[in-house]
Amino acid sequence: MNDCHAPQDALGRQLRETREYLGFTEEEVARHLGLSKSEFSDMEGGGRQPEDSELRALVKLYRSSVAFLTGTDRAKPGWESFPDLDEASADLSAADRNEILRFAQFLCSQQTDEWAYHALAAVHRST
Repeated sequence: MNDCHAPQDALGRQLRETREYLGFTEEEVARHLGLSKSEFSDMEGGGRQPEDSELRALVKLYRSSVAFLTGTDRAKPGWESFPDLDEASADLSAADRNEILRFAQFLCSQQTDEWAYHALAAVHRST
């Protein structure tokens, strides 16, 4: 893989992971952006860079931040910062612990407690 595409590929991965995490389909997001499913799929695949207006629309739809979607927000809380969580998750696999960390990072990237509530509700609906 050509290294000049690495940031675009990372952005595409983050867009896809965030969309999937929130339970949106490619069709729903593409329609929100005024794109075809193919154009949006190219964006998530790293083959198409989002326009500024599209990135702003994604931030609004995902209730996130540009820094979170572009990967420039690299703040990662350590498990030691949360002793109760560390103890409760001690018997989980590394993959499960990573998923909890990703969810915590997602919640931290949100602007309001109300959105955290809706994100948790969405997770509970999907399980």
